[in-house]
Amino acid sequence: MICLKDGSITVSSKQLILGSGSPRRRELLAVLGLHPADVRAPDVDETPRKGELPRSYCNRITASKAEALPAAADEVILCADTTVALGRRIMGKPADRDEARAFLQKLSGRRHKVITAVAVKTTERIWQKDVVSTVQMKRLSPQELEGYLATEDWQGKARAYTWQDAIAFAEEILDLCNLKYSVKRSNFAPWHPGRCAELIVNGKAVAHAGEVHPRILAKYGLPERSAAFAVGLSALPDSDLVKPTWVGTMPAAVQDVALIIDKSVSAQDVEAALRAGAGELLESISLFDRYDKLGDGKISLAFTLTFRAEDRTLTGAEVSEMRNAAVLSAEKATGAVLRTG
Repeated sequence: MICLKDGSITVSSKQLILGSGSPRRRELLAVLGLHPADVRAPDVDETPRKGELPRSYCNRITASKAEALPAAADEVILCADTTVALGRRIMGKPADRDEARAFLQKLSGRRHKVITAVAVKTTERIWQKDVVSTVQMKRLSPQELEGYLATEDWQGKARAYTWQDAIAFAEEILDLCNLKYSVKRSNFAPWHPGRCAELIVNGKAVAHAGEVHPRILAKYGLPERSAAFAVGLSALPDSDLVKPTWVGTMPAAVQDVALIIDKSVSAQDVEAALRAGAGELLESISLFDRYDKLGDGKISLAFTLTFRAEDRTLTGAEVSEMRNAAVLSAEKATGAVLRTG
């Protein structure tokens, strides 16, 4: 059995106990070749505390799950929790379809955080680690939103990507290119016959998407029902609306900044001030959260700043300096105050 020791992975003879009733977690372990000897779903109160931040909440719930399950001498217990956060707001499991619709409308077209915390417990101690990912959700059309709700996949569990999602991603690329296209069934390898589509522009197939053929999955050790899409960018016709831009090969440094401002100040003015102070290595800036309930005529705006150099990896000190310069510029231009709590 695999377990953690001092932050590294080692091999043990202990039995793995999955402290979760989630089918998705069992599927993920199976992809790694791990099969729990038992599944024990802990009963813990997952209600967020007043003012609790998403990352703290996710780690607290994971720790509570681990503490709720006693471990025998020959057992390693694995517990986890995943939280979706929109700014400082915890997006919990929707209670009904109306709440699911409201959540999706808030996430549609916006960047949000997905936080996963994992705890590994033995009779001796508990190890815990979290991972935070930034996800950009596509802008959902009313038809896509209602179609997803009709599947009822929103009811208390995460959903794996399917071949329909792969087709939707390929369609989104062509939509961004402002191209008219049609979609038809295809048997193009290496996709699964009957679960593959080709996207056609001006009578020519420019993209394929769908579920990968089981033989290919088996050959390369990929998870069952894996989906993929491919777009032949060189095959796309020119579009005046699409301009090529430089794509950096060095890693980006991402910083989030939350500012308190007067309601009379526009988000555009704050963004312009941040951009002016951030310097030439600022690659992009986007508003991802607005909080209107501070009172006293104040609101909070949260931005994501992405920095990148063409020739090197930016140091932490460099990134902090550019972030601080951006905040100082916003303070001077708009009267903004950095939100720290």
